[in-house]
Amino acid sequence: MGIKRYTIQATIIAMLIVSACEDYLERTPEAGATIQDVFTTYNDFQGFIDPLYDDVLDFNRDHNALSMNWGGECLYTWDRHATFRANNGDYRFLVDIGLNTLYSHYYSSTMNGLGTVRIGMWQKAWPNIRVCNVALQNLKYLSDATEEEKELIKAQALFFRAYFHWEIIRAFGPMAYIDTVLTGATTEELRKPRYFEYKGVEGWQATAEKIVKDFETAAELLPVDWDLTGPGQLVPGTNVGRATRGAALGFAAKVLLYAGSPLMSDYSGKGPIVDLEYMERAADAAWEVLAMDIDQGGSSYQLTPWKDYLSQFQRKDGSSPYTLETVFYKPVSYENDEYQDNRALIDQRLFDNRLARTYTPDVTTFGGAGQTAPHNEGVTQNYVDLFEMADGTRYQQAYDNDNTRRWENRDPRFRKSIYVDRDTAGISPNTILYMYDAGKTKGDRSLCPTSYVVHKYWPRGINKMDGQYNGFRLATPLIRLADVYLMYAEAVNEVYGPSGSSPESNGLTAIDAVNHVRARAGMPPVTANPTGYSDFRELIQNERAVELCFEGHYWFDTRRWYTAHTMSKALQDLNFDKDHTNFERVTAWTRVFVKPNHYWLPLPQDMTLIYPEMYQNPGW
Repeated sequence: MGIKRYTIQATIIAMLIVSACEDYLERTPEAGATIQDVFTTYNDFQGFIDPLYDDVLDFNRDHNALSMNWGGECLYTWDRHATFRANNGDYRFLVDIGLNTLYSHYYSSTMNGLGTVRIGMWQKAWPNIRVCNVALQNLKYLSDATEEEKELIKAQALFFRAYFHWEIIRAFGPMAYIDTVLTGATTEELRKPRYFEYKGVEGWQATAEKIVKDFETAAELLPVDWDLTGPGQLVPGTNVGRATRGAALGFAAKVLLYAGSPLMSDYSGKGPIVDLEYMERAADAAWEVLAMDIDQGGSSYQLTPWKDYLSQFQRKDGSSPYTLETVFYKPVSYENDEYQDNRALIDQRLFDNRLARTYTPDVTTFGGAGQTAPHNEGVTQNYVDLFEMADGTRYQQAYDNDNTRRWENRDPRFRKSIYVDRDTAGISPNTILYMYDAGKTKGDRSLCPTSYVVHKYWPRGINKMDGQYNGFRLATPLIRLADVYLMYAEAVNEVYGPSGSSPESNGLTAIDAVNHVRARAGMPPVTANPTGYSDFRELIQNERAVELCFEGHYWFDTRRWYTAHTMSKALQDLNFDKDHTNFERVTAWTRVFVKPNHYWLPLPQDMTLIYPEMYQNPGW
């Protein structure tokens, strides 16, 4: 990825916080430049924008021992881990005092004398939104640039302003949309209400409308392929990960889909209903991305072939996990790493601090060196049950004792995504996973707490025994083509039914969209009345859980569908003996999810004390 890293952004932001007035042009000792100097050339202006890419949230890679598996799909036994706290309903930990959480994360470092800082999304989003507004306010100074370059700067500022608001509102609920540079000149300027009206809607949908507007405007200005732009041609082949037209439209579709979902409709004053107007708009936006699919006659995206399916999540050849299916993701970048001169050590640290602390059991066999808490997440039996049989029928508990059905003859995505007992995680015989009762890789603390291990991000050979760390990469797509197909299917089904299609499309039905995704894995096609499901909506919801497992969607999906409080709180494991003669389900954990508390993260408590319009979320 050809994104430059500049230290100038923090200096300029400090200048602008002091004064955002247009005539503030004094030179600063740190920068030795005026604001006009910084924003005059394309290269300097792009350097101001580039650090925003670093703060895109990868749900499995950004911080130590973190994931977004908060929906009951996984268990974790370490009490300092976000998944443990989420399953216990301790959402205050996730935003107020959490040591390890994606939204309010503490990071200790002696690098550059930073000490301990907070780098969670709540802390990062708001300053980054200010960066975007500062950029848009200072576009008038960009004179040493082509018209294309000016449009690219504007488009990226709009894209990221929308993105960071999006990450906040889908976790915390309705929120003020900050689209100007706040100067603090008056108290009222800073007292932004969480709930406001825009385009005739209020609450969550009002914020969503502002987000969608920015994404759609950005899409009009962004390229389909950065390599075809003037700036991109200077560094061809290194532009993967930049915001594109497809990414902006994909996010617009996702925001509209959420806006039409029951939870968001409820927090817009309409009650927990499916808002068909938003679903119709979501279908149209999703189709715009699908129209870029090679299989639909486009030229940009294509589902990754089944044999390479895992290459969009994990690599061992040093390349970044990116395929034609990737619509937007955060590329692997080590340019700011303290060990940047020792790439092999960096590769091992990625394993030690990210994968090994989240998904890899047993420090003596698999884990990396130097870990103080080498626990891992185990997949629950509840989630394993969602994977169908290979013939398309639903899995049944009666199959638990059937060695030909329990883990065999299942949806192929099951074994691509999850390791089971006696699977090998590498080359050495010592990398066999013994997940039976008292097996050496199952248990509490440093072992796996259930009988299943996440495989999606863990390539074989990447472990302590084999030591094939060199070239290891992992990434979590924020949007990929399969996700867009399923978004389209969900929206179309709600408005037009399973056999209907968006008028904007070429007749692609909801059934077609689902089957396009299933066919890649060799799963049989479904019909409008799928066997084993109450309706086509339930099938789509299950398909999202299976296809997008461990990618950070499930907790958000079950909340927006307003089904999370109806799901079983008993998170189950499957106990069995070494010889596979007896299998028994046990409740390994009782998940806490109370309505309305756990439908939104609570705002950090200090934020709710500033002024009355900054409401705390219900139940907190």
